[in-house]
Amino acid sequence: MMNNHKTVLFNGCSFTGNCGFLDGNLKHRWTELFSKKYNLSATNIAIGGSSNDEIFYRCLDSILTCKPDLAVIMWSCISRRWEYFSNNNIDDFTILNNLNTKGFCAGTAAAVEFAKLRLTYFNNMYVNFKKWLRYAIYLDAFLKINQIDYIFLKGFDNETSELSRMFRLIHQKDFDLMLFSDSIRTMLDYKNRNDEFIIQKVNELKLLYSTAKNLNWANFEDKSFLELTEDTADDHMHPGILTNQKLYIILSNYYEIIYS
Repeated sequence: MMNNHKTVLFNGCSFTGNCGFLDGNLKHRWTELFSKKYNLSATNIAIGGSSNDEIFYRCLDSILTCKPDLAVIMWSCISRRWEYFSNNNIDDFTILNNLNTKGFCAGTAAAVEFAKLRLTYFNNMYVNFKKWLRYAIYLDAFLKINQIDYIFLKGFDNETSELSRMFRLIHQKDFDLMLFSDSIRTMLDYKNRNDEFIIQKVNELKLLYSTAKNLNWANFEDKSFLELTEDTADDHMHPGILTNQKLYIILSNYYEIIYS
């Protein structure tokens, strides 16, 4: 018998929020399709441009207040960040998505310069990836302590496909980093590090990865929501009706496997 869930909390970025749909088409979102199928009362706290750290923290806050029966969290791109201006501000956020800025103080000279400096000098993908895996592991523990069922979804690939392949090959005698993407090689600073050091760092990442992939993911080693895209929403940028339908089916199939 299906677990008696009555309420669901959705959290993520715009892929979980309005997903690029106008009001008349919001019914086509995967969140709406899922809630309707299982007759769940939904609370959706997703905010467009959310970073994974903000998804994590806001999930903790919401769980403590609304206590849903089920949480469905779609993780975002690992390079996104939120920052908070100190002057004339309490907690209004400024979104940094590569060189794009949104929210509080978006487009100001300070925000644009900060985004440029961060992308150029402080966007460490190795650390970003480890943080994302830790957030998933810690949130799993928090949800279990609070006896809340959950499902994680991957909105962006975040190099999981390349990393999974690297972890399978790392201990082979003919292992060669040149077989992998430029971003992976840059992440591991292959031009300046010896093989022993790189293998050590890869193994540290592999330990976190192996732990995280065994959590309740509907698509961790499969295509992300973005990679499923075959049509677009009203804004011509986000995944469209057909793609939302595809994700809804993936989520529903996984839900019925683990909570039946």
